[in-house]
Amino acid sequence: MAESPLIESRHKLGRAQEHLKRLDEEIATFLESKPYLLLREYDAKQSRYLFRIRHQRPLPAAHWALMIGDCVHNARTALDYIAWRLAGADLADRNTMWPIFETAVGFRARGLDRLWKLHHEAVAEIAMLQPYNRPNPQTDFFWVLQNLDARDKHKLLTLSYMFNDSGMIETELPPGMKPTHGAFSSDGRADHDAIIATIQLPVPAGSADPQVHVNTKLTFDVAFERGIIASDQIFPVRDALKAILRAVNDVIERFDSLVASHPYWISL
Repeated sequence: MAESPLIESRHKLGRAQEHLKRLDEEIATFLESKPYLLLREYDAKQSRYLFRIRHQRPLPAAHWALMIGDCVHNARTALDYIAWRLAGADLADRNTMWPIFETAVGFRARGLDRLWKLHHEAVAEIAMLQPYNRPNPQTDFFWVLQNLDARDKHKLLTLSYMFNDSGMIETELPPGMKPTHGAFSSDGRADHDAIIATIQLPVPAGSADPQVHVNTKLTFDVAFERGIIASDQIFPVRDALKAILRAVNDVIERFDSLVASHPYWISL
C-alpha cells in the first residue's frame, strides 16, 4: 500500500496526541489524589450549610499550559502541512499555510493569499471548512485551535482552573422528613476558598447547628480559563483538546481521500 502523501500531517497529529495523552494522565492523577478539602460551615442566619473548597496543593497550571501549547501547535501545524503538500511541497515555500478565519471577509482578504499555489478545487474545500461557515464561529474547534496556538506563540500561557463537574449533596433526615439537596455555584468554579454549594436546612433561622448528616459525592475537572474560548461557557481542557484533534484527523482523512480521487491536486 502506497504511503499517504499527507504523512507529515499524520506525524504532526500523532505528536499532538502524545502530548494530549500525557496531559490527560497528569490531570487525572492530580484530581484522583483529591488535592483539596471540602469544609462544611453552618450559616445560622439563613439556616443552611455552606460547602467551601480548600486547595491543599495548587493546580500546576503553568506546567499544563506548556503541554497544551505543544499539543495545539502540533495540531495546527498538521493542517499547514496539508496546504504545503497541496502547494507542491517546496522547501523554500514560506507563504503557504492553512488559513483559519471567523469571517468570510477576512478569509478573502488574507486567507486566499496563503493558498494561491493550490488547485482552485482544493481551495474551495478548505473554504468550506472555515469557522465562518458554522453557526457560532468563535466556538468552532478550528477557531479555538487557531486562538490557542496564537496565544502560545505570543507567549501567553493558556491557563486553566478547577471546576465542579458533577455530583450530589444531600441531607440525611429522620423518617418522615423530606431530604434536601444542595444548590451548586452557578459558574462551577472551584477556586481555593470558594463556596461551591449550599444546602438549605429545615430549621428556623437563628437555630443552632442541627448537626445534620450530609452525603457528598463530587467530581471535579479542569477547564480553560474563562475568556480564552468564551466567557459564558465552561470548556473542559481534555474534552476540548480531544475534539480539536478529532477535527484535525477528520480533515486529514478527508484530504487523503480527495487527493486519491483528484491526483492532479498534488505534486509528489
